Amino acid sequence: MTVLNLYQRDDKQGLRTARNANSTDNGLRFAKFFGNPGTGSGGTSNALFAWLCVPVKGILPTLANVGNPALLTDACCRLGKLAPQHKDFLLKSRLLTGVGLPHPSDNGFEFHPTLGVPYLRGTALKQVARAGAEFLGACEAKIDLILGKHEHKAGKVSFLDGLPTAPITLVTEQITPHYDPYYGGPNPALGGQRDDCNRPADWHDPIPISLLAVEAGAHFRIGVRALNPVHSAKAMKWLTTGLDEFGFGAKTSLGFGWLVQKDRPMVGSKYVYDTLRVEVVEIALDGNLIMRDIDDPGSSLIEAPYDKKEMILRQ
Repeated sequence: MTVLNLYQRDDKQGLRTARNANSTDNGLRFAKFFGNPGTGSGGTSNALFAWLCVPVKGILPTLANVGNPALLTDACCRLGKLAPQHKDFLLKSRLLTGVGLPHPSDNGFEFHPTLGVPYLRGTALKQVARAGAEFLGACEAKIDLILGKHEHKAGKVSFLDGLPTAPITLVTEQITPHYDPYYGGPNPALGGQRDDCNRPADWHDPIPISLLAVEAGAHFRIGVRALNPVHSAKAMKWLTTGLDEFGFGAKTSLGFGWLVQKDRPMVGSKYVYDTLRVEVVEIALDGNLIMRDIDDPGSSLIEAPYDKKEMILRQ
């Protein structure tokens, strides 16, 4: 019987590359035909660069327009029909997703199994919604009713996987730990204790780590389903807050994975509201807009929920 090592095979069929960005098997290419990450100078970094494309004049490689536009449009349309309560979100910073998945480079990445694009797993979105609910001060009983209570009780809503509405761009991201001997964990030779000689110090060498990331600017459609529309609306509100305040994916404390509602009003935005010219001065925790009358600065502030049908954006 012939044994075929997927990581050592030749590249006559181009399986180790992802130059065909419209391909729907990018996850297979990345996970099974990545190549040998330890060869050559640069190791994992060079292997990751080569998987994306050939660097040009020292510029870090990117892979643009990942995903088939027709398939993505069709999938997002189906998502909208399955979940009337859905929103489009804008990725304001780079996104790291699936980093903990097994991979030859030790840093995985999550591709959709049939679309070949990165996506936002629904089970993870549910946890982000719970964090958003707690941030808004919702009572625990209401959170458990709508979102469920771990394995003991099912919730009233279902979170669909978030899908890109259009092809996205993949890039390489660099993270550089400076004190690897210290953060590497306890020393087994010392009975599981940390070696004081390896405490953080200036003589430790930084170790660059390359990861695959989604470039900022991508749009994702996220849907929430429920029998009661009140429950789905509440869950979407919690999710919107969670994505804005805490982000999605890995390394959110460093600023990765920040998603905001598409066309979300910002402080300083000007609108026409109920025949008045107003300017947003603050956004309340519940999402309501606090606005001032531009033509009458001395008047009382106006608080109202954002409604695209009633508020006309002024440039």
